[in-house]
Amino acid sequence: MDLSKPLEVFTDRAFLAGVGGAVVEAVIEKIAFTQFRPIYGYQIESNLGSIIVAKDPRSNVPDQQKFINRQGSRLAATAAVMFLASGSGNPAATSAAIGFGVVAIAHILQDLFPAQLLQPARK
Repeated sequence: MDLSKPLEVFTDRAFLAGVGGAVVEAVIEKIAFTQFRPIYGYQIESNLGSIIVAKDPRSNVPDQQKFINRQGSRLAATAAVMFLASGSGNPAATSAAIGFGVVAIAHILQDLFPAQLLQPARK
C-alpha cells in the first residue's frame, strides 16, 4: 500500500475493517450502557465539574461498582473480540478487532484520567 495515494489508503480493506471495528465498539457500548442502567449506572457531571458514574442521574454520589462494571465489560469485550479474531487468520478480522480494542482502551483511559485532571490549574 502506497501512503502517497490517500484514496488507496482509505479504500484498503484492513483500514475499513479497523474503522468498522471502532464504530461497532462505540455502538455496542452506547447500547449496553443505556439499556442496562442497573448494571452500568449513569455517567453524569458532578458539582465539581468532573465526570462520575452514579446509580441515579440526579445524584452526585459516585458508585465505584458501576464504574468497575463499565471498565470490566470493556476489557472483557476486547479480550473476546481479540481471541476470536486471532484464530480466524483473516487480516480484515484482525484489523476490525484492533479497531474495536483501541476504542475500548481509549474509553477506559478517558475514564481513568479525565480531561479535567490533565488541564493546568486556572489562576
